[in-house]
Amino acid sequence: VILNFQGLRCLDITGHPVTALPAEIGQMRSLKRIVMISCHLQELPDEICDLPLLEQMLLCSNQLRGIPTRVASMPNLWRLTLDANRISALPEILPRYTDSIK
Repeated sequence: VILNFQGLRCLDITGHPVTALPAEIGQMRSLKRIVMISCHLQELPDEICDLPLLEQMLLCSNQLRGIPTRVASMPNLWRLTLDANRISALPEILPRYTDSIK
């Protein structure tokens, strides 16, 4: 189903119960913004890091325990919100986000 939305620029499924995104999310190459607040999200697929235009990921109030380490190499990502999750430590390779991580 995701393949039908390859031109989508913003994916906002706030409040919908989604515990995981499919690996195919990495094929949505036009995505610039992902908003998944209060979705019960438990994990992010590593393929999310294959999104070359992604600028913002708002993932507050979920059940994430970690994030893919490749997030630090995403060239256009400037906003990453992770507050109110179950993350106890961020990968050490995320210093460039220290001003924008909440």
